[in-house]
Amino acid sequence: MTEVASSVVHEVLGRRLLEVDQPIVDYIVNVLADEDFDFGDQGEGAFDALGELLVDSGCVYDHIECRSVCTKLCDKFQRHGLVKAAPAVRSLAAPMRMYDGMDEEQAPKKKPEVLDGPLLSERDKLKLERRKRKDERQREMQYQIHLAEMEAAKAGMPVVSVNHDNTVEGPVVRDIRMENFNVSVGGRDLIVDGTVTLSFGRHYGLVGRNGTGKTTFLRYMAMHAIDGIPKNCQILHVEQEVVGDDTSALQCVLNADVERTQLLEEEANLLTLQMTEVASSVVHEVLGRRLLEVDQPIVDYIVNVLADEDFDFGDQGEGAFDALGELLVDSGCVYDHIECRSVCTKLCDKFQRHGLVKAAPAVRSLAAPMRMYDGMDEEQAPKKKPEVLDGPLLSERDKLKLERRKRKDERQREMQYQIHLAEMEAAKAGMPVVSVNHDNTVEGPVVRDIRMENFNVSVGGRDLIVDGTVTLSFGRHYGLVGRNGTGKTTFLRYMAMHAIDGIPKNCQILHVEQEVVGDDTSALQCVLNADVERTQLLEEEANLLTLQRELELNGPTGSNKGDSNVEIENNNIAQKLERIYKRLEFIDAYSAESRAASILAGLSFTSDMQKRATRTFSGGWRMRIALARALFIEPDLLLLDEPTNHLDLHAVLWLETYLVKWPKTFIVVSHAREFLNTVVTDILYLQGQKMTAYKGDYDTFERTRAEHMKNQQKAFESNERSREHMQAFIDKFRYNAKRASLVQSRIKALDRLGHVDEVVNDPDYKFEFPTPDDRPGAPIISFSDASFGYPGGPILFKNLNFGIDLDSRVAMVGPNGIGKSTILKLISGDLQPSSGTVFRSAKVRIAVFSQHHVDGLDLSSNPLLYLMRSFPGVPEQKLRGHLGSFGVTGNLALQPMYTLSGGQKSRVAFAKITFKKPHIILLDEPSNHLDLDAVEALIQGLVLFQGGVLMVSHDEHLISGSVDQLWAVSEGRVTPFDGTFQDYKKLLQS
Repeated sequence: MTEVASSVVHEVLGRRLLEVDQPIVDYIVNVLADEDFDFGDQGEGAFDALGELLVDSGCVYDHIECRSVCTKLCDKFQRHGLVKAAPAVRSLAAPMRMYDGMDEEQAPKKKPEVLDGPLLSERDKLKLERRKRKDERQREMQYQIHLAEMEAAKAGMPVVSVNHDNTVEGPVVRDIRMENFNVSVGGRDLIVDGTVTLSFGRHYGLVGRNGTGKTTFLRYMAMHAIDGIPKNCQILHVEQEVVGDDTSALQCVLNADVERTQLLEEEANLLTLQMTEVASSVVHEVLGRRLLEVDQPIVDYIVNVLADEDFDFGDQGEGAFDALGELLVDSGCVYDHIECRSVCTKLCDKFQRHGLVKAAPAVRSLAAPMRMYDGMDEEQAPKKKPEVLDGPLLSERDKLKLERRKRKDERQREMQYQIHLAEMEAAKAGMPVVSVNHDNTVEGPVVRDIRMENFNVSVGGRDLIVDGTVTLSFGRHYGLVGRNGTGKTTFLRYMAMHAIDGIPKNCQILHVEQEVVGDDTSALQCVLNADVERTQLLEEEANLLTLQRELELNGPTGSNKGDSNVEIENNNIAQKLERIYKRLEFIDAYSAESRAASILAGLSFTSDMQKRATRTFSGGWRMRIALARALFIEPDLLLLDEPTNHLDLHAVLWLETYLVKWPKTFIVVSHAREFLNTVVTDILYLQGQKMTAYKGDYDTFERTRAEHMKNQQKAFESNERSREHMQAFIDKFRYNAKRASLVQSRIKALDRLGHVDEVVNDPDYKFEFPTPDDRPGAPIISFSDASFGYPGGPILFKNLNFGIDLDSRVAMVGPNGIGKSTILKLISGDLQPSSGTVFRSAKVRIAVFSQHHVDGLDLSSNPLLYLMRSFPGVPEQKLRGHLGSFGVTGNLALQPMYTLSGGQKSRVAFAKITFKKPHIILLDEPSNHLDLDAVEALIQGLVLFQGGVLMVSHDEHLISGSVDQLWAVSEGRVTPFDGTFQDYKKLLQS
């Protein structure tokens, strides 16, 4: 229909369309091609909708020609059958009189009844809804056009700055007289034939009712849009605030003096250029002809670094060596690091001779050694810590430079983080759409086993897997394990994007990583929409049934009873419906809804929740919907990354049962040892850029790997002993002619011996929670008849009575949404009880860990810088040591946090919340994103912690290893559970 409409428009308007912007042409065509568009009588509807646009864009000369063109368009569209005929109006044979024959008293007095039946068909309702949405879009478009025109007008205003000596051309502006001017906005006249004289030095007040055009008049003047305003008249309209940026308020005002600002910038540029030229000549003088073989961008970079006025050469060029040493060696400017150090010293000397290096402050030696507290014994010497000097250590100029450098570094980190986010979004957008595949209609053979050979996986220039080889056998269930940061999630993303050779193109891979988009679609319908074919068939069925009803209503009558076209059309519809019903039956479409509802119910969605719009759910619940969609689709290869993170124990147990029966292949990353033991048949272990496959569940893997490492270590030691023995014989008799043949045989045997790799163990994880310096007396935290409910809502908890002390080791269990996190907030003081009392010792320090703290990390920063900002004034070495107590050591503490894995981010969050040495630690799902070794280290850390612990978790291994009491949360109460976590699981399963 759009193509026909386009040809008609080009036929009627002809060559004039060549001068019109293509978006305008497309808009005209789309409006006319809309099936709901009403041309009206003689094209009046087209004239009302498009008249102004046709005239303004130059498609027609004036409104008279426009009306003629609209009539022609209406005729042409009618000939092509694109205009619906208006319903015929049948005249009555005689006038109809209401209540004819009744007098006024007899006529009924009551108001007409409101009909309850439908006044519009479903199709008409849809049309009306589309028309409303279209009108809303048009209004929004007109508003956006208005905003764009306003911005363009502001951008077109002349720049006004300080005028020092009347350099603007023309006579000095005195009086201003504006005659016979008009002011309008949106086609509405505000001022007509206005005449105003503004006398120099007079101060005018502009008054009038709202909407009379005061502000518009000022804008017209500011744009010089009124005749009579001299061109050299500087007019400044104070209407808009200044743009917020890093410029200070004082500098922002000074920048209004453009000439001053330009002169200062020109001075700085000339000095920089001069310094750069001198620096370039010095670099070429020192490095000589070697620079001819170096790429020019590298040479320019070296020159610019050294020419920076803030660059510190250091003592004997140490600063230059630190900044440029590796680059000079790698680029071939010098042979090795020894020569590099010599070159940096020469560069420092040369720059000093040219006055480009600031002299370091002179250090004056004392005439004699100075002894602190000389003449005092140990008891007399003062014990207090040295005072912090309040005096300025830096000049104001140096402080400003340091501040600029910090802001520059922050902008660079933020820019790199935004680039990373953009790359992530682009990668996700490039993933193939996966939907239910009913009968392997995707081209290619049915996907069974998948073999990927010699593949590499990297992120941010860092190799994670090198020369990997993996075979995934059809129907096997794989658990992917390895330390945080080894590349498990990145490997899954590579597979989902088909970025590894060996994955068949027709293999459906679904990576459950991102929550579904929140909109008005219900949770159940969101899952059902994953079956695209079923959705399309049902829509096609609905359209055909609607068309069939229309044919029945407008069927042949009178002289048209013998018309066979209607009968043919009815037969065609019946045949199409029959084909659709057969296909729906074949794909089991009518049981799809019950299957989707069953999956959602297993993931703890009640019937009411399944009908709720997805936008009303939190991120955790939308992740459950994404998981339900994946289970409903049943792809060839399912990739699950920590699927239990957002589930309660009941949902985890259901998911275990469901995955055990999964008929196809899946790979799951999980920190839950018992979950892996239940659902997987194989383990893929990622360590040291290598991936190794093991048969069996996780416990079997641990035993097999331990035995393998033990045997490998024995083989390595035996190999090393044999090598040493043979090498000793060779070294002893190498020059003995009588033993020459024996030496040669030993050399050959040594070559044949081969090499056995030494066992490389992962470094031990550490979770060292600091011991509090003080121990507040009991009671520390106690609840007495406490109740809580959010304002305006029902009471969630009532009569809470419990206490927490430094010896508490408690885990709260219960379904998601029951209020466990609310209890933690009541304990921490983030929420206050509605009634009753909650006592907290004035000396108690409470640390809270939750997913919110992980999500709140500044991902553009690094762990060390993040702690330095959180705890200003604390020495860097102390913060490094504290990060190290949670396994964030070495270069890991300096990596941007967006490159860290989920578990590494969790450890940074742990380091932050425990820096103040808390007495009580509250943990909300602490094992989420931690790898299995890290969970083990967390257990050991909690066991050794000399304070109270209360956690919310469904991780059986974590709970069993670190707590000695369970609290069950249900029906608005918190009660101790008499039994172990295994007993609680059995209670849920019964």
